[in-house]
Amino acid sequence: DTAALISRLETALADLRAGRATGVRHRDRLEFDDPDDLAAFPELEGSWSVSQSSLRNLGDGEIAREDCGNARSLTVRLLAQAEQGAVTIDFRGTTLIIDLAAQRYHLRSGTQRLEDQSFPFVPNILHTLHFAIKPDTGRLRLEINQAEPVFIEPSNPTARVAIQTDGDARIKIEDLHIKRIAERDAGAIPPGAQRQLEEVLGLQAFGKAYKDPASPAIVLPANPTGAPSGIALPFRTSSIGIQRFSLVAGQGTLLLGLCQVDGETIDGKRTTLPLPGPGTGPTHVTVAWPAGQTTYTMTIDQQGSDPQVITAQRPEQASHFVIQVRGHARIPTPPALERP
Repeated sequence: DTAALISRLETALADLRAGRATGVRHRDRLEFDDPDDLAAFPELEGSWSVSQSSLRNLGDGEIAREDCGNARSLTVRLLAQAEQGAVTIDFRGTTLIIDLAAQRYHLRSGTQRLEDQSFPFVPNILHTLHFAIKPDTGRLRLEINQAEPVFIEPSNPTARVAIQTDGDARIKIEDLHIKRIAERDAGAIPPGAQRQLEEVLGLQAFGKAYKDPASPAIVLPANPTGAPSGIALPFRTSSIGIQRFSLVAGQGTLLLGLCQVDGETIDGKRTTLPLPGPGTGPTHVTVAWPAGQTTYTMTIDQQGSDPQVITAQRPEQASHFVIQVRGHARIPTPPALERP
C-alpha cells in the first residue's frame, strides 16, 4: 500500500545518506579514466568533461553527491590551470575555500571559521588535499601536500561531498578517493576479542561487540543481521550507578537501560536515542541508581545539545545495565560501576 511504499522509500533514502547499500552505490575511488566516472556525482551544475585521465570544468560549476554519511576521509588530487577564481570543497559539512588569485585558503564548519592561511597553489602543479575524521575524538584534520595539518571540530555533519568552482577558476581533478568507517569496522571479529569482554572485563557481549586488541576500546560494529551490538554491565546492589563513559565515531541508534539479562535474552525497557554520526563529538553517558529509590537516571551529553536527563523505572529483577547500538560506535574506555 501507499504507506508501506513511503516507509520503504524513507528507509532507502536514510541508507543512501548514511552510505549503506541500497542497490545504488556510487564509486568511491575515481581516477577519471572513464567518462562514466562523472556519474558518481548525481548533482551536476555547469559543464564538466572527463578526458586525458582527469575531470575538467569548462566554467563555473559544481559536482556533488549525498551518500557519504559514513565517510571517514576524502583525498582529492587536483591542479589549477591559472591563478584566478576560487575552489570550494565540502566534506560532510566542513568547507575548504581556496582563493587561487590570492594564494590563500580557509577552513570552516558551521559557525567556526579558522584564520586564512597562505599557501602557494602554483598553477599546473598537482596538489593533494586530504580530509580525515579522527575516530576517537571526531576532530577533522586537513593536510595539503606535506604541510603541517590543520584541525577543526566539525559541527552538524552531513552526507555531502562537493567540489565547486567560481570566478572562472579552471581545474583538473586527477583522482578522488573516499574511505568509509564501515570499511574498517565491517570485518570479522579478531580471534578471542569477544571472549576478552566476558572473561577479562566481566561484561556480557551481544551481537558483534568485541574488545579492540590494540587499545582499551570496545568496538560495537554494525551487525549484518540488523540486530544491535552491545555490552551489559552486571548490576550490583553495592553500586550507585555507572561512571561517565563515552561513545565515539557512532552512527545509528543507541539503546540504554537497566534490564534482566538471561543469555542473549534481554527483558526490560530500554531508552532509544539517535547517535549524531561520525565526525561529531563524543556522546557522554552517566547513570545513577541511588539506594532505596525505585527509579534511576541517565544523563546524556552530546555536542551542540543541552544535556538530557532521563528518568526510568528501576526493574525489580534487574541484573545488568545494557548498552547497545543499532549501527556502529566505539567505547574508548570500558564503563565502570560507581561505588558509594
